[in-house]
Amino acid sequence: MAKTKHRVLSLVMALVMIFTLLPATAFAVEGTVLEPGEVKATKTATYEEATGQATITLSVKGKDVPGQSVSKPVDVVLVVDNSGSMEEEPHMGTCNGG
Repeated sequence: MAKTKHRVLSLVMALVMIFTLLPATAFAVEGTVLEPGEVKATKTATYEEATGQATITLSVKGKDVPGQSVSKPVDVVLVVDNSGSMEEEPHMGTCNGG
C-alpha cells in the first residue's frame, strides 16, 4: 500500500515539474499574447438600473519593444457628456446610424 502511494505521489510530482517547464503562453487564451510594440485597449460598461449609475472600466496593455529603453509618459482622458445635448436631432440619428 505504501509503495502505491509513493508511486502515485512520484507521478503527480513529475507532472507538476513538467507543467512548470512549459512557457506561460502555452496556457494563454488565443489573441491575448501581445507582440513587441503592440498595444491592446479594452473597455466594459455596466449600468445599474436601480441606482442609475454606470461603471466604466478601461484597460490598456502593451508590450515593450526589445532594445528600446526610452518610454514616453502618456495622458489618458475620459470625457463624459451628461448635458443631454446628444439626445436632440440630428445628433442621435447620426450616432445611431454610425
